[in-house]
Amino acid sequence: ATQPRQRCRLFEPLPIRTSLPGLKSVEENMQEQVRFVYTEIQSDMDLLHEQMMQEVYDSVSQELKAVAHRLASMKGELSVEMEGIRKQILEVRSDANAWKPYREQDLKETKHFAEGLVEAASSRVSEDLHRTVAQLA
Repeated sequence: ATQPRQRCRLFEPLPIRTSLPGLKSVEENMQEQVRFVYTEIQSDMDLLHEQMMQEVYDSVSQELKAVAHRLASMKGELSVEMEGIRKQILEVRSDANAWKPYREQDLKETKHFAEGLVEAASSRVSEDLHRTVAQLA
C-alpha cells in the first residue's frame, strides 16, 4: 500500500520586503529567495527519495516474505511426498529380497531341466548314431 507523500514542512516563502528598495537590494532579495527555495526543494526531494526507498524496501520485503512462505510450504509438501516415495522403495526392496530365494530356486530348477534336456538329446543322438553305424555295417 502506497503511503501518502510527506513533506519536510509546509512551504512558506520568505516575506517580501514591502519598502521600495533600490535595485541592489532587489537583486539581493531575489538571490536570497532563490537560495531559500532551492534549499526547500532539496530538502523535500531528499525526503521524497527516502520515502520512495522505504516503499520499495517494504514492497520487496513483502514479496520476499511471500516467496519464502511459498517455498516453505512447497518444502513441506515435497518432504511428505519424498517420505512416501522412500517407503515405496523400501517396500519394493523388501519384496525383491523376499522373492530372491524363489528366483534362485527357479534358476536351479531351470538349469537342472536344461541339463536333463541336453543329456536326453545327447543320448538320443548317440543312440541314433549307433543305430545308423550298425545298419551301415
